Amino acid sequence: MSRLERFIGECQAVAEVKDSSHSISSFNNLVDFLRNPETFPNPEINKSLALIHRMVLNGEVSVSVNKDDCPDIMFLVVKKLDNSEEFIKLLLPQDFSNQVKEDPVLQLAMVVCMSSFARDFYTKRIKTDHFEKVESRARAFEAESLLTLMDMAKNEGISLNFNVGQRNILETFPKGLKNLLIDSYYPTLDYLPPDFRPDLFMRNN
Repeated sequence: MSRLERFIGECQAVAEVKDSSHSISSFNNLVDFLRNPETFPNPEINKSLALIHRMVLNGEVSVSVNKDDCPDIMFLVVKKLDNSEEFIKLLLPQDFSNQVKEDPVLQLAMVVCMSSFARDFYTKRIKTDHFEKVESRARAFEAESLLTLMDMAKNEGISLNFNVGQRNILETFPKGLKNLLIDSYYPTLDYLPPDFRPDLFMRNN
C-alpha cells in the first residue's frame, strides 16, 4: 500500500468519537505526516511543519480545542497574562478528529495553511506585512500542499476529489508557492530559541 493511501486509510479507520478527546492527537498525526520527507515529499512544507512542531514544543504555539462551536481551525495571536510576550493559539474544532476521518486531505491542506501563519509569526512578518500578503502566502502554501498531494496520488495510482474551495485555490495559485510575488516569498528558517533570533531576522528581512 502506498504512503498516501495508507495514511488516508489509517485516518478513516479511526472510530468516530462524540467528544473532543482525540482532536489534538489527530492534529499531531497530520503534522507528523507533513514534516516527514519520507511521507510527504515537499521540502518547503517539511520545513514549515518542522518549524511549527518546534514552536509547539517550545510553548510558542498552543494547540487546544475550541470551546465554541466553530467548524474550522482558528489562528490567534494572544499575549500571556503578564503581557510579557505573545504566542499563538491554534483552536481546533470540537469534532476535529471526525473531520480528519471524513476528509484527511482537506485537513492536511488546512494544517499547511495554518503553518504559514505560524512561520509569519516566527519571523515577525505577521505584524509588519499587510494582511493581504500574509493571507496570500497561506493560500499559496495550501495550494502547494494540494499540488504535492495530486502528484503523490498520481504516482500511487489513487484518485483525490477536491472541493470547490480547493479548486478555486488551485486556480489562483496553479504553481503553488511559485505564484507568489517576489516580495511575498521567503524560505522557511530553521527554528532558533527566542534569544537567538533578532540578528537572524535582521539579516533575512
